[in-house]
Amino acid sequence: PAEVDLSAVDTYTTLRTDHVTETVDDYESSPPAGGRHFPVWLDCGVYDEPVRDELAVHDLEHGAFWYAYDADVLSGDDVATLADRLPDNGIMAPYVGLDAPVVVTVWEAQLALSGVDDPRLDLFLEEYADGVTAPEPFASCAGGASPDDIDELGLPSDLLEG
Repeated sequence: PAEVDLSAVDTYTTLRTDHVTETVDDYESSPPAGGRHFPVWLDCGVYDEPVRDELAVHDLEHGAFWYAYDADVLSGDDVATLADRLPDNGIMAPYVGLDAPVVVTVWEAQLALSGVDDPRLDLFLEEYADGVTAPEPFASCAGGASPDDIDELGLPSDLLEG
């Protein structure tokens, strides 16, 4: 069998860390692997609807894993399997426009996976554990906002549409 490795990981090293309150439309990748982001972050966990890039990027800054998946490709069982494999310091949500069934991202690094059983997921989780590439690696995603709370945090409501 072919050797399982992380040679397909895409890396990004010129990412900004500033907080903004407007939509960011110049991310280097989709989903983004870092960059400017909202001053609030998402609470750790699994989301049934797509989340704002600007929120998820703040989670990445805190050392979180972000599992993005194509809801049109994965079955309900696949989504449940992926959710079971999400680290405590992680977020997971469907993502529109992915080029792969699953894309796993940390700050500065991203890997497109062939599915929920892609053996490279475990390698990626091991390689990037403890937020090794993140600017604030031990901040965690715990205590973040839920998508329903964000408007109450003072961000302009027009940012929260779409």
